Amino acid sequence: MVEPDEVGKIYAVLSLLVTATAMGASAIYRILYDATLDSFPSAYLLLSAGLYFTSGVISLALFTQRRNLYDRTAGKKKEDPDGAQIKNRRVKESTKL
Repeated sequence: MVEPDEVGKIYAVLSLLVTATAMGASAIYRILYDATLDSFPSAYLLLSAGLYFTSGVISLALFTQRRNLYDRTAGKKKEDPDGAQIKNRRVKESTKL
């Protein structure tokens, strides 16, 4: 999916995003905690739970759709000698053993 000479660029962008996210999250948590300290000091825990839940839903969606994503990036499905469609290359490779 990525050219070998572009891997370093992707790592640089990911590192930048991780650093920016950490700085932004620290500020957001501090503002939320200061604003809710008197009324509801545990509000930051609800924020964390919401973020973890959202991350879990996205991960689950990607996990369940990985076969469709793989098929789109690999092109058309290939057929085995019997004419049956192979949906995943791993299935075809495991049958060769």
